[in-house]
Amino acid sequence: DHPGSFIDVANHWISWKVGESRWLVARRPAAEAVTDEASFGYGQSRRQSETEDEDAAELFQSFLSLCLCFGVAQGAVITTVTYSTTFFGSSSAGSYCDGFFFGAFTLTNVALTSSVMSNLGYVRAYQASIACFLMYVSCMLMSSSYSKLSDSEHQQTAVAAAYLGSILGGFGFALHWTSQSLIYQATAEAYGRLRRISVEVLNETLSGTFAAIYVPFEIVCKQGASVFLLDSDGKGSAGDEGRSGWTQFYGALATAVALSL
Repeated sequence: DHPGSFIDVANHWISWKVGESRWLVARRPAAEAVTDEASFGYGQSRRQSETEDEDAAELFQSFLSLCLCFGVAQGAVITTVTYSTTFFGSSSAGSYCDGFFFGAFTLTNVALTSSVMSNLGYVRAYQASIACFLMYVSCMLMSSSYSKLSDSEHQQTAVAAAYLGSILGGFGFALHWTSQSLIYQATAEAYGRLRRISVEVLNETLSGTFAAIYVPFEIVCKQGASVFLLDSDGKGSAGDEGRSGWTQFYGALATAVALSL
């Protein structure tokens, strides 16, 4: 009955739909920008998570290397201390070596450790301890070589080298334990932040891992030294063969310490 009215309504409806379409087109870039921003944020978060995983894996690998090197170096030095008295036979020089070693160890712990750590930092202090270990075992290597010579001058040089090495070994022994404990603490805190694990919980895992790697390697060094000396001569400190065996023994330990660097 009112065609004009129908046409007017149709025109209004078409105009409204066209206007809606234009509004959607105008809004589209903004919506896409929001979507792109969300995608960028997700991608950035994912990349950060992957980076943290890589850092955590690298940190744990470094910790495993520390456990291995600590066990090898510690085993070599403890073995050296154990056999120093045997190396000198009935002489009192071996007992003096032990006294110098543990005297330097005690003095360093009481008076020098804090100063060394504050000046060098725990990583360089750990490296310094390994260097002291290497000099200690090398001094015993030189002493075992010089002691094969019969003249008194070389005998005195052998004893002096053993005493000097024992002092360096005791100093390095104190630094070794202290710096290792500080590295362990820093590793636990950094790894805990990356993995979002509390340090208290993480310490149980890391301490178990440390013991599982360090203790067997120390035992291997000690047992290997005993077997080596039994097979190499069996004369103890007597005779040229015995001296040659001790030289090879300390040479092997020096090599082990050097590898732990």
